[in-house]
Amino acid sequence: MSFIQTYQNDAVYPFLINTAPVMVAENESIAADASRTAALAQYTVMAYNPTTAKWVPWSSVTASDGTAYPAGILMNDGGFTAAQVVAGVTGGVAILVGGSGLRIDSSQLVFDTGVGGGNVALSLATVISSNAAGSGSATPYATVTAEKWLRNLGLYMQNVVVEDLAEN
Repeated sequence: MSFIQTYQNDAVYPFLINTAPVMVAENESIAADASRTAALAQYTVMAYNPTTAKWVPWSSVTASDGTAYPAGILMNDGGFTAAQVVAGVTGGVAILVGGSGLRIDSSQLVFDTGVGGGNVALSLATVISSNAAGSGSATPYATVTAEKWLRNLGLYMQNVVVEDLAEN
C-alpha cells in the first residue's frame, strides 16, 4: 500500500528581509491623478515631485519635473483605491525612502504601468540614464538602472526563494 502526502506552504514572507535601520517619510501626500483607473498597490516604487511636494508612482525616465528617478516605496498597508487617488484623498502616506543596507524582497515590488499616463511597464532593470565616454561616443560607462538607483538609497534587492524539501 502506498501513501500520498500533500503539503501546502502558507508562509507569508516579509517585504523587509532584515532589520537594518530604515528611513520612512511619514504623513506624505500622493498627487491627485484624475485619469487614474486602477488601485495604487502597497510596495509601489514611487517618485517625488519637488515642485508640488507630492509623491507619484514612478512611471517615466524622461520626466523633467524630478520624477524620472525612483525615490521611495509606498508602505501603506493595502495601498489606495483608484477613487482615492483621483480625488486626492491620500494623506498620511508612509514612504520608505532609505535604509542602512536594508534588504527588501524584490519579488514584492510593484511597478506602476503608468495607469492614466499610458507609459510602458518599468522594472528594476530599466535604464534611467547612460553617460557616454567622451563627446559623441556611444559607449556607455555609467549605466544607471532602477535597481542601482534604489541601492544608492540604501535599499538592496533580494529575491526570496522558497525551498521545500521532500519528505522521505
